[in-house]
Parts: sequence; C-alpha cells; structure tokens
Amino acid sequence: MCRRSTSIRPTRRLPRLAASWNSRPPTSRWIAPSPMAARVPISASSSPTSNPKATGADGMTPMVRTVIRLLAMGVVAWAAGAGMARAALVLEGTRIVFPGDAKDVSIRVRNAGDEPLLVQSWLDDGRPNASPDTLVVPFLVSPAVTRIEPASSGVLRLFYTRHPLPSDRESVFYFNALETPPSSGKENVVGLKFRTRIKLFFRPPGLPGRVENAPASLRWSAVAGGGSVEVHNPTPYYVSLLSVEVAAKGGRPIGAGSGMVAPYGKERFNLPAGTQAAANQAAVHFTVINDYGGTQAFDSPLLAP
Repeated sequence: MCRRSTSIRPTRRLPRLAASWNSRPPTSRWIAPSPMAARVPISASSSPTSNPKATGADGMTPMVRTVIRLLAMGVVAWAAGAGMARAALVLEGTRIVFPGDAKDVSIRVRNAGDEPLLVQSWLDDGRPNASPDTLVVPFLVSPAVTRIEPASSGVLRLFYTRHPLPSDRESVFYFNALETPPSSGKENVVGLKFRTRIKLFFRPPGLPGRVENAPASLRWSAVAGGGSVEVHNPTPYYVSLLSVEVAAKGGRPIGAGSGMVAPYGKERFNLPAGTQAAANQAAVHFTVINDYGGTQAFDSPLLAP
C-alpha cells in the first residue's frame, strides 16, 4: 500500500498593516471632525465636482443631484402653472330646490374671469359621464348654450316638462354647467374646460313634515359585526350628509365618510379597518347640508341592529 506523503512548506509571515482604521490614507486629506458632522474623506487628486462618479456623504453622485434639482424645478413650474388655471363660472348656490307646483326656477351664473365664456347647461339623472344627448330627464334648461362676458352675470331658467314623478317623496337630479374659454390661437397652449355639477331636488307639494326636521328623524344602528353603521331615513326628504363620525363613550370620534340618504331609504357607512362600534355604547355625530348650502350638526344614539 502506498502512502501519500504531503510536504509542508514553511509559511511566510504576513507583514503587519502599517495603517489602522483610524489612520489617514496617504492620498487623502480630511475635514476636521465636528460634533454635528461625520468624518468624510475628500480625494486629494480630484475635487468632488470634477468626478461624476464620486459620491458624497448622502450617497449621491453630482449627476444624480443635478437630475433631482431639475425634477424639482419642473414640479414647481407645473404647480405654478396649475395654480393659474381655475374655474371662472360661479353659480349662485350649491343646490337647487324645484317646488313641484312651480312653473320654472331661475339660476344666476356669473363670470368672475377676465375672458368671455361659452356656457353649456344640462341635467342628468345621476350618471355624470353620460352624454347629454342620451339623457332623458323631465327638465329643460333655457338657454342651453349662452355667452357670458367678463365680470357679467346671466340667468338660466329651468322648466319642468310635467313628466310624472313620484308625488310622495323627493326626486333628485343633477344640474351641469360646462364653461369653455375662447381659443387663444397660440401653439402649444392647452385650453381647459371646467364643469360644475350640483344637485337639484324636485319637491312635490303637500309632503308630510318639514324638510328641516328630517335630519333629526334619522335612525342610526350598528351593523352585525360592528364594522359599520346604518342609517334609516323615515321621511320623504333627501338628507345630504357632509360627515359622519362614530364615538364610543369617552372615546375619540371615528370618521365614517359622507353621503346622502334617500327618502324612506337606508345607507351604510363603513368604519376604518380594525375599528368597531357597539350598539347602546356609542353615539353618531353627523353634519348635514340644508337647502341654502349651510351646515348643521346633529347627535344621535347608536341603536342595536
């Protein structure tokens, strides 16, 4: 049997490093350390700005810093330009109430800009993206298209076509006004059109109760599981909810969103994930918008489902 022999050569002792972690490299000069600044070496052979691949204390190269500055300047310029574009058409109110026994209702509009506006008006049935040509609503706007001079006002008239609508409750539609500024005639200029959309409530005559008492008549209850609350409207009037908050006894209010409750209808408001509302141990704070666009705050106990 052959035995493999292994020769062991004497190892060379590695020389000790002449520089320690805290020593200065011979090709670098150092900034004197300060309590607020970290020690940063700067190459003696080239300045920080002369080498596009050199990184600074923030880990970025000069080229990256330049790109970031240009992007920031672009964002600022875009924001400044966007701030100059704003709607010039002002409507007299934030909602329209059309009494069922009225022949027509007038809406005053004003051009608050310094250029003439072409205003197109129509009503929709709750579908904001539907073409006006495809909508069938029991109202007409006159004039449907009008020109309003700068710093001037105009009047639009709404007519009810007497198409049958429910007589025991309100109906809701939406009034739209699209403003188009004149063309500038310049190249590379984007013309913006602004659309204003507000609610129109058709209110038949002889409805029971008073519309201002409808918010206090709402009944709020916890939904099984506690992750949402439900409101029931026992009145023939729509109630627009600007905000809904649920608060346990001694706790902070939790926002549950906003919305609108139809006559004799129900609406559900979801609480943020991870929160629950227990019946008979919490209250609902809600703010409504009245016929005049003002707001009113109400409180109601949270009942069992």
